[in-house]
Amino acid sequence: MAKLKVLLMDREPNVIMRLELLMRKNGYEVFIARNSYEAIQCMQKKLRDLAILDMIMSEAGEVCQYISKVRKTLAMNVILLDAKTDDAAIEKGG
Repeated sequence: MAKLKVLLMDREPNVIMRLELLMRKNGYEVFIARNSYEAIQCMQKKLRDLAILDMIMSEAGEVCQYISKVRKTLAMNVILLDAKTDDAAIEKGG
């Protein structure tokens, strides 16, 4: 059975390391991007099952737009991460 492929893009190296460890431990194949260019290049080369993106990075919007454009050929789920913990931000969705 093929491993599910996950793309990680976050500005914090510690977050990337923890997510990568967790994903690999659970059997995922992990790809890491430091910016939207790397993320889109990665998606063009290998189909992804899941993208986990740092919502605070302005480049996350570019990646989401790319995924929306190619949605018919790229069936990918997206999780947006946000470090905000105050009630107003959580209610607002970030």
